[in-house]
Amino acid sequence: MENQKIEELLAILDLPEDEQAIFLKNHFTKLYFNSDEWPYWYGVCHILHSGTPSEQRDILAIIAFQLRDELHNPIGAMSWDIACWEVWKYEKKRQDSNILERKHLSRETLERYCHQWTSFWAEPIHWIIIALIAKLLAKED
Repeated sequence: MENQKIEELLAILDLPEDEQAIFLKNHFTKLYFNSDEWPYWYGVCHILHSGTPSEQRDILAIIAFQLRDELHNPIGAMSWDIACWEVWKYEKKRQDSNILERKHLSRETLERYCHQWTSFWAEPIHWIIIALIAKLLAKED
């Protein structure tokens, strides 16, 4: 998948946690600044910027699940699954894994590994990036 915006979102995973928090604060500030939801997101952005690491992780989890719940059903499985696949592949490359090059593994097996990773090992930032990519993909359709 060669989409510059998706590549930019994936690159956020390479940033240190404090820079990820700054990106998210800026992203959600721009997104919700002029909406009725701003008071809620102002509090979220404040914690992302100046909260303790524990508070920041908690807020990331809340954002991740809220985005998932908002985006998954309206978008449909295809955009969500493609976004999961993109983030999983990116993480495997970051880990220097050769799993994608193993010829004996079927696409079905790789997709099962992707879904297992997404379900059990992905962190909140991964879920957020998955949701943002799924949203981009839905706009392209």
